[in-house]
Amino acid sequence: MIETLDISTSRTKTLLKIVGAKKVASRWVPHELEPGQKESRVQICSEHLERFNNNPDILRRIIAIDET
Repeated sequence: MIETLDISTSRTKTLLKIVGAKKVASRWVPHELEPGQKESRVQICSEHLERFNNNPDILRRIIAIDET
């Protein structure tokens, strides 16, 4: 794009900022869970599974968001 417009990289970045464009960098960072965290996740998942088995329509009430 820079070559097509024949403008510098810094000018391109300035123009992108002016129009409200943002650089977003997201990535997954692996990490180890503590034993207590693992147990907590298993407990929560078991509760969710039990709720689903009792009432499959419960999935319509779950809202998921993206942290980025």
